[in-house]
Amino acid sequence: MDATIANAASLRGKIKSLSTISTDLSRNLSNDAASASLGVHLEDALRLAERCATARQSLILKGVFEELDVVGTDLWNLATNLARALQVGSEDKFMTARILRVRLLALYLLECAQGLPSANHHNTARLLKVSLKTARQCVDDGELHWASNVLERANRYRDEFAKASEDKITDKEEAVLRQTREFYTIRMLLAWKQKNLSLATYMFSKVTEAIPSSEVLKPEDLDNMAKALFDIGCALYKEKAYPAAIQWLQRAFDIINQLEGTCTEFGTELRLNSTLNLARACVKSGTAEHREKARNIIDIMAEDWPNRLGTSLLEFELILGQEPVDLDSYQRILLRVIDTSQLTEQTFKIIMGKIHLLVMKKATARVQECLDVLIHKRLLPMDCEDWLSRAFVARVWATIQHKSSQEETTVQKLHALLDTVAKYLKRTLSPKATYAAQSLLWKVSETFYLQRKYDISSAWCRLALHMVFDKSGEVNLAKISRRIILCCIETRDYGMAAEVFNTIPEACRDAPLSRLLMFKVALRTSDEDLATDCLARLCESPSAEYRVLYTCALDAHDLGNRKLALRAMQYILDRLEKSPGVVVKLPILLRCTIRLTMAEIEGTKGTQASVETLCSLYEKALKHAMKAKARQETSSSVWDHKELDWFSRTGYNLGLRGVVEWTPRISLKLFETTVGFTELYQRAPEAVEPDEINYRRLSLHYLCANLCINIARVDNTIEGQRQHYHYTRNHIESFRKLHSAWLGNSENEALDVKHKFATLIVFDFEAATRLKNWEILATLVDEAIALDAPESGVIEFIADLVIHAATPQSTALLILQKIVDHKIATPRKNMTQLAIWIRWLLKFAMVRDDRVVEALVMQAIELVKQGKAENQNQYPEMELQWLTAIIWNRSLDLNGTADHEGAKRFSEIALSLAGYLKDDTTLGYLQNVLLTDKA
Repeated sequence: MDATIANAASLRGKIKSLSTISTDLSRNLSNDAASASLGVHLEDALRLAERCATARQSLILKGVFEELDVVGTDLWNLATNLARALQVGSEDKFMTARILRVRLLALYLLECAQGLPSANHHNTARLLKVSLKTARQCVDDGELHWASNVLERANRYRDEFAKASEDKITDKEEAVLRQTREFYTIRMLLAWKQKNLSLATYMFSKVTEAIPSSEVLKPEDLDNMAKALFDIGCALYKEKAYPAAIQWLQRAFDIINQLEGTCTEFGTELRLNSTLNLARACVKSGTAEHREKARNIIDIMAEDWPNRLGTSLLEFELILGQEPVDLDSYQRILLRVIDTSQLTEQTFKIIMGKIHLLVMKKATARVQECLDVLIHKRLLPMDCEDWLSRAFVARVWATIQHKSSQEETTVQKLHALLDTVAKYLKRTLSPKATYAAQSLLWKVSETFYLQRKYDISSAWCRLALHMVFDKSGEVNLAKISRRIILCCIETRDYGMAAEVFNTIPEACRDAPLSRLLMFKVALRTSDEDLATDCLARLCESPSAEYRVLYTCALDAHDLGNRKLALRAMQYILDRLEKSPGVVVKLPILLRCTIRLTMAEIEGTKGTQASVETLCSLYEKALKHAMKAKARQETSSSVWDHKELDWFSRTGYNLGLRGVVEWTPRISLKLFETTVGFTELYQRAPEAVEPDEINYRRLSLHYLCANLCINIARVDNTIEGQRQHYHYTRNHIESFRKLHSAWLGNSENEALDVKHKFATLIVFDFEAATRLKNWEILATLVDEAIALDAPESGVIEFIADLVIHAATPQSTALLILQKIVDHKIATPRKNMTQLAIWIRWLLKFAMVRDDRVVEALVMQAIELVKQGKAENQNQYPEMELQWLTAIIWNRSLDLNGTADHEGAKRFSEIALSLAGYLKDDTTLGYLQNVLLTDKA
């Protein structure tokens, strides 16, 4: 007994503390219900209130705590106001949870405020009503623990309420049944949330037991029951538990149909949704029985809601669930929906989705028909650009999917639709719609283009240029126009191509691809000026790649226009000169350009400009090859040994041709570049035997030296002569170095090189005399003597050069002396030539040294003796006479200078020479003169 009293006193103290806490909490919540700091206090207060309410059920406390009743009522009203303040369908879970806890706190406060439940039946009814509402919210919010706790209390209040005498409660039986139905309905929902479907079914049976057969329930009661059943059925439908979903939706359907036309607004909507979902579940179930049931439900809906979109959607689902699909019925229903539905964003999406299902069934003709109705009958009058754009793009897509897309009538119909759209809209389509439509038109055009159906491809592209697509942008317009020009080129409609080109936006007209196409048109219409202009613009364009110009060159070559092909190739090479970083197989381009240039030379009989261009190309090729090798590129680079060999051989052949047909300067340029290529080729690892390459290089230097000296001989300027004589000596020096290391592959090659070298020594001697390099002449004579061969004429040429050139006498005397000495020692000598050289030697020696003169005369006397002894190859008589006379005269000159000894020697020599003359007259004369002098 004492313990009970102590517990009661403790409970009373807790209740008073709870009253204070709840009052403060109520005030704070009223000021800021969303405050995060109140959450902890609210939870603490809730748990304290629950313990107090539970404890009061077992302890007897006299009196009523009115302050708790007031605070509890305020909190309940606050929760109601907060719930109303939340937007419909709001997903603010934080506020929803807080409102629930405020209600739970209010419920427990109201319990603590009251005495024994049986003491006041009105308070019992009040607590039952509050607990049921709180339990319903707990279930709805998923707070199942709290829901179970509250339902236990509600069940106790329901029992207490049922025990009350009828005289204290008006309409007790009806009230008890209503509360019982509500209680079991919430228990049913709780069991379903707890995944206990069998318990939920049992609770549903308890609900139905609480419905008297003779009593007509209020619409509100039926709405609540049907809503619970509907929620369970819809959840099962989402889980694809179709048989169970049908069962629960059928229950909702049966209950809501009891109203017979007395439904509330909510009930009417619930009835429609229940019917729709029941029919959907039946369709999804797939059994014949359920499908028949779905058909019956749809027939009922068609009578009750003939123009409701939901009815039509059910019909769609029923049709699509059958195999094969009845496309006629599907299209009929779809046209009805298009015709009767109130267009909103949602309904428009639904309609487009249903049309897409037809697309998936490949019923493109039906798709076109439905879209035409949608566009013409509904969208155009509404002037809704977004929906119209989407429908139009779908219409274009359906058109290109149909097999009739290659027919001209299809294009005409689509063009008429474009005109209609432009007329109603009075503006262009949006950029997004324009891009989508043009992309589709471009793809179908591309398909036909690849199939070589150029007329129909061009027609589809012209659709893409309709004025309704003016927002497509200049780049897209230019791209589409270029496709039309391509088609016109293939169909040879060059006039149309020119017209389309003129419609291209000016900013894109000079685009590389645009100019390329106009170059093609110009080629085919023989418009040289236009073609040249296009090439020039392509070369100037910073965005044009060399491949575009190369395409121009190929096209011109294929059409036989070598002039334009060559010009395009030259533009390519110019571009590459300005862009050294571009990776390209330059040798191939140069080879092609050289061949084109050769063809042009053939066609124009070798005009000077073409030949100069050819030389320039070879020089440019050599420059690039040398740069490539300077970068230590490997043989696998573009300038490999095959390329170098081609340029070397071709240049050599062209140089030989130039010797006959062109000027020496042209041939010289070709040979000199060929020398460079041959040297580069020799360094390549894959090159042929060194002797073979060296023989080629020897021949090239020989030819270059020949050309250089010929140019020097005819040059009218002193500087030009000196320059080419210098070039001659350089080539001869290169020949000399190669010759010293060259072994030769055959006797014929060795003999050929020897003859070439002998000739070059003559050229070297001539160049040295013209350049006044006197100190080198003696060395050259030694080389000539070493190479002298019978009838080669090398020595003779050198001697003539010395005699007739302005050679210093000392140098000339030395050289001629070497030549005479060499020829005297030769077994087969030309006595006449020797006599002439001796005469010139005497002329040079007379003014320098009499002893040299004596030596030369003695050599001449020996030659005379040899000739007399052999009786052949005798010293020429006239030369001997001249020699006798010049020596005699020399003796006279010395006698006049009082050099009697010298005069005596020369007179004796002259007398000796005269003895070999055929005519004795001279000898007798000299003898008489000498005798007279002695006397």
